[in-house]
Amino acid sequence: MKVSPNSDFLQSNDDPNKFIFHEVHADAEAAAYHREHPHFKLWTVFEESRDVTLSISKKATVIFLLKK
Repeated sequence: MKVSPNSDFLQSNDDPNKFIFHEVHADAEAAAYHREHPHFKLWTVFEESRDVTLSISKKATVIFLLKK
């Protein structure tokens, strides 16, 4: 099982207060494992207690990934 996702952390050009976290996991099991890590749980607490206007999680099928 692949533990570490391919990740990007982006800042909007139009709104410097808007950020995009983009993660790609090998499979659903790897994504579920990632959600059990302490840093993910801390994000959930932050998201629930702060003024996070929008948080969306989407699932998609990987066609191909470019190696960084």
